[in-house]
Amino acid sequence: MKANRDVLGSRILVVEDNALVQKITVMAIEALGYQVDTAATGAEAIAQFKAHHYQFIFMDLGLPDIDGCTVTETIRELEDGYHTPIVALTAHTDEMVQENALKSGMDDFLSKPLTADHAKAVIEKYI
Repeated sequence: MKANRDVLGSRILVVEDNALVQKITVMAIEALGYQVDTAATGAEAIAQFKAHHYQFIFMDLGLPDIDGCTVTETIRELEDGYHTPIVALTAHTDEMVQENALKSGMDDFLSKPLTADHAKAVIEKYI
């Protein structure tokens, strides 16, 4: 499902608990001109989603408090008439992990590390 918002001013949430990976991911996305917010835990991600409208979310699966699949399910329950694209961003490439991510409501699945080219391609696919 494609998002129906304008690309200009798009706000993206990066949910990642590893500070270095988070920084690299944010730099790749900001280089494309997007505004980026971050969350290091599932609880922070849910709070950020409640406080802001995001056009796109990159979701780590292995968070310290709530796993990314559960966070995604919670976000899907909170959505009010607008589908936010959520893409798993994880080091786990196992087919079962990917299948679980998609079943939880994620729209796509990418392996780490995220490059600017990969970020651009997947963001443009959904925004």
